[in-house]
Amino acid sequence: MVNWLKLLPVFLLLLLCSSLASGQTSASGGIGPGTLAPDSARVRIFSKPQPLAPKEIQSVPQLLIVLRAVFTADGRVTNIHFVKAVPKDAAKDTIKLFKQRAIEAAKQIEFTPATRNGRPVSMYIQLEYNFGPTEEETQPAAPPPDSESSKPEKPPSKG
Repeated sequence: MVNWLKLLPVFLLLLLCSSLASGQTSASGGIGPGTLAPDSARVRIFSKPQPLAPKEIQSVPQLLIVLRAVFTADGRVTNIHFVKAVPKDAAKDTIKLFKQRAIEAAKQIEFTPATRNGRPVSMYIQLEYNFGPTEEETQPAAPPPDSESSKPEKPPSKG
């Protein structure tokens, strides 16, 4: 016969883990719906280091790496997991290198934990890291606007 009292803590732990794992990242940065209780505060990030492109890559492609991490109540970033890379058709080796760099950078994030009822709490947060040239770098430089001072002077007319 199975002793159900011994299995109860295991069952409760599995139930808690499954509810956390199935939670959706909301607009508020936490698990569950996108609203915060009036007595809650969001995570406040004050330092998010940007990862460096791997030296092995000659030309850095335009790539977005999306991660999901737990911002703990004691101020650490843990349980960092890769969610996706955009575009999806990028080379697997390239994605792997950029994913590693993004995870390294995520571990260095400094933040103030979220609070609920005045107490720090852990939250899932989705992080995005962009690699490659930005839109400003890919756009050709605009010519300077025409102004009276930049127009060449006309020679005086004879006559």
